[in-house]
Amino acid sequence: MRLIRVEESGRLVGFIAIDSTIAGRACGGLRMSADVGAGELALLARAMTLKYGLLGLPQGGAKAGIISDPEAPEGQRLQALTTWARGAIVQLRSREYVPAPDMGTDNAAIRKVLQAAGVPPARRELQGERSGFYTALGVFLALESAAERLGKRLEGLTAIIEGFGKVGASVAGLLAQAGVRIVGASNSGGAIYGGPFPAAAIQDLLRSPQLSPPELLERPADILIPCARHHSIHARNWPRVQAGIITPGANCPVTVGAERALIARGVFVFPDFVANCGGVLGGTMEFAGVAGRHIESFFRNELKARLVRLLADAGGAAALRECATATALDRFAAVKQAAEFPSIASRAFGAGVALYRNGWLPRAAAAPLALRYFARRVAK
Repeated sequence: MRLIRVEESGRLVGFIAIDSTIAGRACGGLRMSADVGAGELALLARAMTLKYGLLGLPQGGAKAGIISDPEAPEGQRLQALTTWARGAIVQLRSREYVPAPDMGTDNAAIRKVLQAAGVPPARRELQGERSGFYTALGVFLALESAAERLGKRLEGLTAIIEGFGKVGASVAGLLAQAGVRIVGASNSGGAIYGGPFPAAAIQDLLRSPQLSPPELLERPADILIPCARHHSIHARNWPRVQAGIITPGANCPVTVGAERALIARGVFVFPDFVANCGGVLGGTMEFAGVAGRHIESFFRNELKARLVRLLADAGGAAALRECATATALDRFAAVKQAAEFPSIASRAFGAGVALYRNGWLPRAAAAPLALRYFARRVAK
């Protein structure tokens, strides 16, 4: 793990955590938070390595943070991002760190700032728009897989969503389609509980919160979907968490000790890097020119099958994280070896990807090849 302090004119403006690299490069979300710290980013960077490994994607894991308010006006957030980019110019120019959108940032803002900093992204980089939905779809499929494993039907179950942003709102829509009753939701301003609430009305209802976000985690529900910050479930509150299934949309929302204790109590906790890997997969497929309908079909078939196999290999929730972590690290090591000592065929493939990234090959030609590529990666 490499932790880098990002400073501009002698002032600390953020951090970069690089957990792993492939060919000297790492990728991960660039988030904005007034209290973001190196310890948090180190945990999240590790989660990125595990996601890439699980999916068999040739990418090192990283995470970066900007010390600023993610809910500030757009101009203020853009200025904070610009200041951070000036401080991180060495890592950006070398592509040791390749940023992706996260809390408080988006593709358009990152592209604009990188261009202004003199490190413009390739033509087809940072163009996707549905990463939040694909994260949510992966979370939903993980929940569906867990429910099937437990012999439960989703229809009629109750759910709480912590963190009603892009991922949380998309999860709400998918839950509603499956007949799950949403009885609680929260954002940074507060929480609501009761309902059931129509998914489309939750955003407006949260303007008049009834309780604090931490209180919501302790309310009764069959399902809890944490989509906010890391370690929202910890040693002090896990005994009061009442949900029977937890499928995270956020990275590292449950501490190691709390997760073990909840599983020992009989709660089915899906490992975060497995449940929310859909954002990475869907975003990469978008980049490769795969149409949205084909990505959704791929998720519901190939990714769902991968989750079911993982559950079968683990034999249940107790060994699921250990099994998934071992699988992810083994696959990451194999992908890293292949990427850093490429065959002639791999070199030719890499050259083709570079041409495509810069707009020299058409999407129509790349998309069918991409679907076969992702099928091989995910199915292994």
